[in-house]
Amino acid sequence: MIKYHFTLFMICQFGQVVAMYTVSVVGAHDVGKTTYCEKLIQMAQRDGFKVAALKSSRTSLDLQSTDTKRLMEAGADHVVFSSPQETAIFLRPNTLEEKIFERFHLYPDLLIVEGHKSGDYPKFLIARDKKDFVKVKTETVRAVVAPTSLHSVARQMYSQALLLDWEDAEGLYKKLREMYVDYYVGKLPQKDCRKCGFDTCRDYANALKDGTAKLGKCTRLEKGVRVSVDNMELGLSPYPRAVLSAVIRSLVETLSGVPVGYKRIDVLIEEP
Repeated sequence: MIKYHFTLFMICQFGQVVAMYTVSVVGAHDVGKTTYCEKLIQMAQRDGFKVAALKSSRTSLDLQSTDTKRLMEAGADHVVFSSPQETAIFLRPNTLEEKIFERFHLYPDLLIVEGHKSGDYPKFLIARDKKDFVKVKTETVRAVVAPTSLHSVARQMYSQALLLDWEDAEGLYKKLREMYVDYYVGKLPQKDCRKCGFDTCRDYANALKDGTAKLGKCTRLEKGVRVSVDNMELGLSPYPRAVLSAVIRSLVETLSGVPVGYKRIDVLIEEP
């Protein structure tokens, strides 16, 4: 018996459309990681990025005395807690962090993770004191935010990292944006189609790096159609993407009740 999920999306997400870029903010307990995550999120949204956040923790939420915990213990695969203030979804712990958003068909530009020291993501290390230089994979640390009195120690421990003064959130965001630009430039197809407004992909890349061009202008990086099979997204080249888009649109638009100017089509097929 074959079981599969087929999901097709037909709208480009707002902002940059290459795959999600992840960075984690790490440090000792109560060192101020959340504050820096908040500031990075605010500045990224200001620049038009679609941002997601993930809090990584080694301890469970305190749900022992709640009905939500009882429903999970009863065996439900997914439990949703909903109130007028918020909605939370609880999943069984068998999904990789970077796949959680794809599972719900969410495609942010940036994912900012608070914690997760053991991960391979690029990291920003926050430290108030020498004891805050936590054990992480040294080569993954891209920036260290610490008082200037700690910079010499930080340089010895994380020689490749950018050193920033305490409270320099703007400098940290500048580094994050620079990292994202490098990532985006690395995805450019080198086809020199000129649709971005530049003669070559290299010209566009150079303009991005010096700040004279906007991200998201490469039409060949568009992902207006996404296909996932059993929660694994398939890579589509431009031709099959265009064919799928045309076929599904044509079929859907023959149906009654389709709103004028619709923005998104979701198709789910399940076979036992």
